[in-house]
Amino acid sequence: MPLLPAILLLIAAPSNAEGRIGQGTVLSDPKLDVKVSVELNAAGAKTAILRLSESAGVSLEVSNQMLSPVLAIRTKETALRDVMSRIAQVTSGEWQKNDDKFTLYPNGAKQRREALEERAQRLQEIREGVKGLVQQYNPQPGNAGKGGQSDEDVEVMAQTMSFGMMGGSANVGKAISRILPVIDLSLLAGLEQGDRIVFSTAPTFMQRPLPNNLGPVFAELIAEHNKSAAARANEEKEAETAEEKQLREFYESLFGGDKSDKPITERPAKALLVASRESLGFGLNVELRLYGEGGKVVLSGTTVLSLSDGGYMADAMEFARNQVGGQQGDAPKKPVVPGEDKPIQLSQETMDLRKAFGSLTSGGAESERKIPDSLLEKFARPDVVEPLSLGPGEAIMAAAKAKGWNLVANLPDDLMSMYDMMQEGPTTANGVLGELMEGSTKAEFKDGWATVWPDNPEKARRERQDRVALARLIAAARSKGAATLDDLAAYAMTSRPPMDEPISMVYVMLFASNAMQNGMMGMLDWNMLRLYGTLGLTQKQTLASGNVLTFGQFIPTQKTHLAKLSFGAEARLEVEGQSKQNKLPGILALASAFLPRQTGDYREEPTEAMPSGLPNGGLVTATISDDIVGKPVGGGVMGQMIAVLGADELAMFEWMKSDPMFAQAGEMMPKLDGLRLGTRKTYTFKFTVAPGVTFTKVLNDDFVDKNAPVTKMDNLPEALKAKIAEKVAEFKKNPLPFGLGGREVIPPKG
Repeated sequence: MPLLPAILLLIAAPSNAEGRIGQGTVLSDPKLDVKVSVELNAAGAKTAILRLSESAGVSLEVSNQMLSPVLAIRTKETALRDVMSRIAQVTSGEWQKNDDKFTLYPNGAKQRREALEERAQRLQEIREGVKGLVQQYNPQPGNAGKGGQSDEDVEVMAQTMSFGMMGGSANVGKAISRILPVIDLSLLAGLEQGDRIVFSTAPTFMQRPLPNNLGPVFAELIAEHNKSAAARANEEKEAETAEEKQLREFYESLFGGDKSDKPITERPAKALLVASRESLGFGLNVELRLYGEGGKVVLSGTTVLSLSDGGYMADAMEFARNQVGGQQGDAPKKPVVPGEDKPIQLSQETMDLRKAFGSLTSGGAESERKIPDSLLEKFARPDVVEPLSLGPGEAIMAAAKAKGWNLVANLPDDLMSMYDMMQEGPTTANGVLGELMEGSTKAEFKDGWATVWPDNPEKARRERQDRVALARLIAAARSKGAATLDDLAAYAMTSRPPMDEPISMVYVMLFASNAMQNGMMGMLDWNMLRLYGTLGLTQKQTLASGNVLTFGQFIPTQKTHLAKLSFGAEARLEVEGQSKQNKLPGILALASAFLPRQTGDYREEPTEAMPSGLPNGGLVTATISDDIVGKPVGGGVMGQMIAVLGADELAMFEWMKSDPMFAQAGEMMPKLDGLRLGTRKTYTFKFTVAPGVTFTKVLNDDFVDKNAPVTKMDNLPEALKAKIAEKVAEFKKNPLPFGLGGREVIPPKG
């Protein structure tokens, strides 16, 4: 028997442990004949089961291993056993009886099976994506359907939604489509957000081997590339002006270029296939690189396979598509819920919430909408007021009530996302319940019951936001005026990045938005934050005094975070003397924070620079600087969500408001009453991983007194005004050919 089916059979087998009572026996207890009527909006399992216990007069409780589910329950004169049975179903749990008490425990076999099924589902998605990629670059002649492909092939292409080549040519894409089918795709299925894996034709200790029969693939790639490069050179020789050529070369010098226009004149010494899942990615990134004898990249390209749990950017794209689709008048979805549709009644509080978040996509007076103070106080206590009760839970309860159905639902956190809250949402029972069948949940409507559970139960358990940790962060930010670096680090130790946690993102944006971004340096690196959180007092003092720490001085936990920084999906190494060190002009300075410049040197690849793993002799140094910052006051919901601002961010706002290219965006910018001024310590950590090979991480520590007076924008300190003016002038020095804040300037060479 194959291994995977054998494992599934073993874990699904019933337990014969002594003293174990079968589930049917437990729920047949006469005490559970009692009828219960409960109407409970989304609440943690402990609270929900306690309410059910009080209503039924039967002792019910939840084990410590089952505290994470969030339950919504609505019953009317219903046998308690029916409710308990559905609770066990939607939570992947089981009831056990001890004396007169019934306790909900995890069903270990079922939860292990769900974990395997989730991994198998992702593997199948990747296989379908690879199949679609193969069909894209190697269509089979004679097939029926569009473009010579069968209906099945066309469907595969539609489902995989491969984003195609990014920073490379179709020739590289074709080579990737031939390599992926011959590697172990289960390794790719095991990648989580932030993970990265490297395959190589000559692997180091940190790399996996590529099959050694790929020589013909690389030979064909080089031949086709050289043919394409020669054809492009002939076509563009006369068409490209001197200025256009200079501008193209300038961009390549800044961002590396993909060498797609240059013929390959040497035999590649090594090939790498790099698969990663970046926090701001769309799914699974797959990059192919060919290195020459001198250790420089001679050809590279990336393709992206979408995944159902593609992350923040995939959600953003879906939101954008829905917005555009709505404006174009797409036909409404057909009802999928049985029975007559009915309008639902939502509280004024929920309507206010929808309007407030909806104002984020509006301009004019709408942009000044605020979340009512009474509602904001509820948001401030996610440990007391369940987040899912503020919107999705209420809508689901209202839908079940309108239909007259009983309801038991286990709600995953991703039912509450920033993008969902920015939309009005359905206002009928069938609309609300229908969404449950199309999103991150599964739903069954049968025999007067609505039963709802997570589409990926293991993912829902793994990614459930720690409400207590979130409440602590909010309390710290509100008491101090802004969350400090220590507050953020403490939160990071038990929580995933806000970009990966839908609920966390909403709450963090409202109360501690400096946990989302690191000023103009881009998104806050969670691995760096965790490493900082594990540094001891002596280690911090060593760095603050300008002295050096070695990797060998780090404890195992610190090395774990350092390894993720060094080898993870967001790892970016720089080779001294190779990377362009000149200061970038204008908006390119900001773009470079998200798109670091790469020269193609093999040492920029972490698994090449550190072939045996983290070197004990690696070094860490830190520099500290101080600046004036301000926490925005006023400006509606958007103003509430803006992080602490320094000169760079204030200059960006000023520039966008004054530039005609951003006139529409400027209308949507919040109109601030002013700033509560404070200070910022900026810690710049430099890691040396090999001679001349480094990477840099920046953390900000903000201090803003919540009682500080509000300073009008016209009355900011002169030193801060001068910095803002200097930065605005820099933004206007812009070489981009499509404007954006400056003239079309061709920079000088050199």
